[in-house]
Amino acid sequence: MEENTTVTVDELILELSLASNQPIGAGSRNLYIATAAANSIYDRIKDMEVKQLRTYQWTVPPLLEVLILDADHPLTAKAALVLRGLMPSRICIARLIECNGLKYITQVLDILLARNLIDMKVLCTPRSIVENLIVCYREIARYYPWDIVNAGAIRHGVMLLKYGDVMIQTIM
Repeated sequence: MEENTTVTVDELILELSLASNQPIGAGSRNLYIATAAANSIYDRIKDMEVKQLRTYQWTVPPLLEVLILDADHPLTAKAALVLRGLMPSRICIARLIECNGLKYITQVLDILLARNLIDMKVLCTPRSIVENLIVCYREIARYYPWDIVNAGAIRHGVMLLKYGDVMIQTIM
């Protein structure tokens, strides 16, 4: 059983890697398969203990690459959700910091808040992405507070406290 799980996880990571590393228009890039792979990874990690999450630290780089592909694609929402699920693990947080993940998260939040600031009170894909990424901010801030400040989280926090709904304001 464990061998099948390992093979399945390896295939899911491969799908995410293919989606994140191929140039746009490449033949084997199927973002919908990558979306399903990210969703499957989240289904596996959502009930795991923190110590078990460390085995998924290698999914952080492809998830970060997928995160910046297209802010409006469903894959971005799933990538943000999986990153949120990995953030209770300090090893996954360290991997994200090592891969300049805060820069990617900040860029995505800048784009989404510039385009969809008025939608932060309505349930929609951009709001879902923002919510998941600010949870990542919150979890990272527990161990790396100055990295969060230097990444620009304060300006995002101020904007979301002013324009976000109660759920987003509570997370901030």
